[in-house]
Amino acid sequence: MGSIGRLAVAAVLLAAPLLVAAQAFPSKPITLICPWPAGGTTDAHLRKFAEIAQKYLGQPVVVDNKPGGGGMIGPSNMAKLARPDGYTISQLPITAYRLPHQRQVDWDAINDFTYLIGITGYTFGVVVKADSPFKSFGDLLDYAKANPGKLSYGTPGTGTSPHLLMEEVGMKTGVQFLHVPFKGNADSMQALLGGHVLAQSDSTGWGRFVDAGTLRLLVTFGEKRTRWNAPTAKELGFDIVSYSPYGLVGPKGMDAQVVKALHDAFKKTLDDPEHLKLLQQLDQVYWYKSSREYAQWAAQTLQAERATIERTTARTRASARFSSAAISPAFSTPRPTCSRWPACRRACFSPRASCPRSCWKRKKSARRRCSTRASARCATAATTPPDTSRSASRSRRSAGWPRAWAWTSSWSATTRTPRSPHAGGRARSALRSSTTRPAAS
Repeated sequence: MGSIGRLAVAAVLLAAPLLVAAQAFPSKPITLICPWPAGGTTDAHLRKFAEIAQKYLGQPVVVDNKPGGGGMIGPSNMAKLARPDGYTISQLPITAYRLPHQRQVDWDAINDFTYLIGITGYTFGVVVKADSPFKSFGDLLDYAKANPGKLSYGTPGTGTSPHLLMEEVGMKTGVQFLHVPFKGNADSMQALLGGHVLAQSDSTGWGRFVDAGTLRLLVTFGEKRTRWNAPTAKELGFDIVSYSPYGLVGPKGMDAQVVKALHDAFKKTLDDPEHLKLLQQLDQVYWYKSSREYAQWAAQTLQAERATIERTTARTRASARFSSAAISPAFSTPRPTCSRWPACRRACFSPRASCPRSCWKRKKSARRRCSTRASARCATAATTPPDTSRSASRSRRSAGWPRAWAWTSSWSATTRTPRSPHAGGRARSALRSSTTRPAAS
């Protein structure tokens, strides 16, 4: 046998294991990462999608929630840590094409992923509680115009479509909103129902609450009205349409046969009558893209989103100036801020016991950044005078509060300004001697 023949035989032998592996795929359960919290719209869709896909793949598809980072913690960790064998894949949100234009990221939206299939997009809308005085989107905008920076609204994260849609509305109307980002739909929904934000801009995770009469839908951002018959933004004079399509991706370097096996199974899942019914229930669009088409669309979208970010960046930075304002359940109740720490502009007594103490350990710029992290849990405490009884003092100290904070009240403008809680004993002694303690009960 000549050298060419021996090389050919060697090539066949080397390729044989790969062919067998591709033909046997999948031989074990597949993990599908959902980069949003459980209970949200995307989670509900992907769980049903995974259930239907099992009958076409012959193996279970297990949904693993990895929320955070505007939906990019899960996909980016998969790209860096998962093996490209097809057994770990992820949903990829549109924030993958926006975050690189907003900040430095440690992943590449085009080269670090293997694009499998495009599947669907969202219906976005703005909702308020049913007992809210806002009967229409116009009412909400009128209040925001009269009270700049006080109309708080929740979204699934900074840079997500619900956030940028509201910034677009604000830019067109000259309105300044107060943006409160959360990890996903479920968290922002809890804040809205609890009265910590006045509105929510998100996908149709609010649908069942609108059906139950708990929430009121004011506007949607699609091409046409949904089954709830709320007006679209276009009907109200805003030339804004968005549905933020998404699909499934894997780590870079996946075998072509494995990609084809996943694509074909997911295409059958996408066209399954049970899945089409789910899309109708969630008011999500049918958005099929092959592996090649999806990759091409991603490259084009990455460039197009630069213009979107440039239009809204100035608005987003301006909104940050108001993020230390009140996130109040009442429209007219301002949140008190601590006059003793103007750089940290937060209520001194908040449930986050580590905040005032840890702020002292940071630089001044870090304290300012801390002040912009609006916490919905702080809102209730900020609108309620703190308990200064001895039992409350002991509770605060047992929770980790420094001694100097035990008797001071954020509602007293005359209390002396203490030095760092970690300062020397003389400073703490002077503070204790200058503070009026409540009578023992």
